[in-house]
Amino acid sequence: MSGNGNGHFIPGVHTVEEIERQFVNLALQKRNQAAAAAAAAAERELDPVTCFLLSTYDDVRVSDDELREKDAIMNLLKHVVHSVRPEADIVAFGSIQSGLALKNSDIDACILLPDIGEEMEEFASECFERFTALGFEGKYLRKARIPIIKLLSDTKNRYYYGFQCDIGFNNQLAIYNTSLLHQYSLIDPRCKQLAILVKYWAKQKRINSPYYGTLSSYGYVLMVLFYLIHVVRPAVLPNLQDSPHKQDLYVEGFNVGFVRGTTVARRNTESLPQLLAGFYGFFAHEFNYRESVISIRQPGGLLKKVDKDWTLAKEHTGSADQVIKDRYVLAIEDPFEITHNVGRTVSKAGLFEIRGEFMQATRLLNAATLHSTSAIRKLRASLFKERLEPKSHLKYQKALRQKRMGTEGKAAAEGKTNNPTAASGSDSAPSESASRTATVESREP
Repeated sequence: MSGNGNGHFIPGVHTVEEIERQFVNLALQKRNQAAAAAAAAAERELDPVTCFLLSTYDDVRVSDDELREKDAIMNLLKHVVHSVRPEADIVAFGSIQSGLALKNSDIDACILLPDIGEEMEEFASECFERFTALGFEGKYLRKARIPIIKLLSDTKNRYYYGFQCDIGFNNQLAIYNTSLLHQYSLIDPRCKQLAILVKYWAKQKRINSPYYGTLSSYGYVLMVLFYLIHVVRPAVLPNLQDSPHKQDLYVEGFNVGFVRGTTVARRNTESLPQLLAGFYGFFAHEFNYRESVISIRQPGGLLKKVDKDWTLAKEHTGSADQVIKDRYVLAIEDPFEITHNVGRTVSKAGLFEIRGEFMQATRLLNAATLHSTSAIRKLRASLFKERLEPKSHLKYQKALRQKRMGTEGKAAAEGKTNNPTAASGSDSAPSESASRTATVESREP
């Protein structure tokens, strides 16, 4: 729910239920802040592994200053969108909005203007022109069925933390998805700590790239939630989509209802190192990748690939008319868009790399929790150490370069045969459509 920009509520616009939910959320935030303060006060008494993990968490998560700067950016973009169409709005979604962002994260935003129909392209083009007039540089991907605006830099250097923003249109599911993840992050501070540490770990190990056949950061967050809801006992989190108090709400044909403002008695008392080691150990050695689907909404948490017909790879056309291949090597059901496999980009080689890193992290944490000085020293040096670029990435890049060279050579030969004016020749950049296809395929919806 949003207020008028200053956290206030507008009578007649916001319902009593919305206001009550917001008060519950504020109470949850205050409780988590108190828990964080208590944890900081007791840090001297914590074991060295917990201290190391909390210190890393504080170092890599997005700061309050950066969040304020990104809020200022969103307010500026909102002013532009309103100037084009007063009834339109732009809202942030993704990790910045869910509270699970690493520092220097990009902004994901969505312009909401229902029932715009055939005027969409004209409206999007006008927005892009006004963004660039303000000093932003970027691209407008016009030929996509759903327009995409990518703002890549700020020529006026107004922002200390840098600037990059991807803007889509009418992506209602992403907004509800972000709200669900944010609600989970409020219930127990260990949820947010685990999610951010795992995201940072995956980034450092170079296994968070859908473009190279591994998993998106969003996918890792769903795996963390699955572990905290369905695996560890007692559970750290409740299932917000499986409750008699849930009110069904359908958007684009999918049920996006979930319980808000939930509080849970903290029956699980495992430490942060214990939960992290358990998470890595479960996905290294126990989860059945061959048959099972990770589902946070499902009671019990597991579905079968065969029951969802997620056994053989399929191809479909993306929003930019590019062919997208859905794999089911790693099957992670989106919480709302249940026909979508969040792990569709993961290849067999990618899963091999991911599981290998899970195993290594498990060994490091299990050894360190025995409080061996040498094991703790090794954990500090290795757990979040940046991994060199995997050979699979380099091979992929080499194959892509060779494919492009072959395609360009063939095109040049055909041009000399069929186009007399091509004899003079000139080097040309890859086509905009080819660049757009690579970009869209590499981004996880």
